[in-house]
Amino acid sequence: MMISIFEWLEPIIQINHNLVLENKVKFMLQNITQNTINISSNVHIVDLYATTPTKFQCIKTKKLLNNISTTICLHEIKRDKYVSGAYGDSISIWEEKQVTRILQLLIRHPHLHLIDIGANIGTYTMYAASLGRFVLAIDCFAPNIIRLRRSIQLMNLFNQVVLIQNAIFNHSGQSLRLSIDTRNIGGQRIHLLNTHSYKYNLSTKNPYIVKTITFNEVLPILNAYGIRSALMKIDIEG
Repeated sequence: MMISIFEWLEPIIQINHNLVLENKVKFMLQNITQNTINISSNVHIVDLYATTPTKFQCIKTKKLLNNISTTICLHEIKRDKYVSGAYGDSISIWEEKQVTRILQLLIRHPHLHLIDIGANIGTYTMYAASLGRFVLAIDCFAPNIIRLRRSIQLMNLFNQVVLIQNAIFNHSGQSLRLSIDTRNIGGQRIHLLNTHSYKYNLSTKNPYIVKTITFNEVLPILNAYGIRSALMKIDIEG
């Protein structure tokens, strides 16, 4: 199920902090990474500077609104026929109409940033960050995470994005299994019929075991960055 919130012109996050100046952003990221602010230990903030395997295709995307382009790293189309399959020789992108609408709102309202829940390979995240906005991007699936991290590295957007590798859930700290769809790698959903708790380790080679957090646990990150207003895009399987 996709829930896209495009029409919220009023702030959806209200935190009593001033916007962080550009030259303070990297310092704040270091504070967050070092867990010197009050962030739950269940929240996994991805190291954007870590070495990323490059055995996948990364492309320069189509320009939207005449001049906004970015880089996206793709899955094999046979495994991701919908999202990665939507990119064709820089003439199309995934959900172009919706992404364009988000960019129009961000341009019209310069105080807005983006919260991208279910970021997948990062279409919304990368376009918004390339526009110069802060993005809090959340995805639980490791193959998506490494592709999005590589896109961030190629575009030098380290100071624009905080990337979280967790599943948003109504309980925090649970290790749950994702379903598998061999032709739609972005179509996983959390198995709720089996209450068995799986062993979770960030170094595990099984990307279908994910750790849960609640949305409230990422609010200190927005607080640290001084984010007072944001659009929220939600695209998760229900």
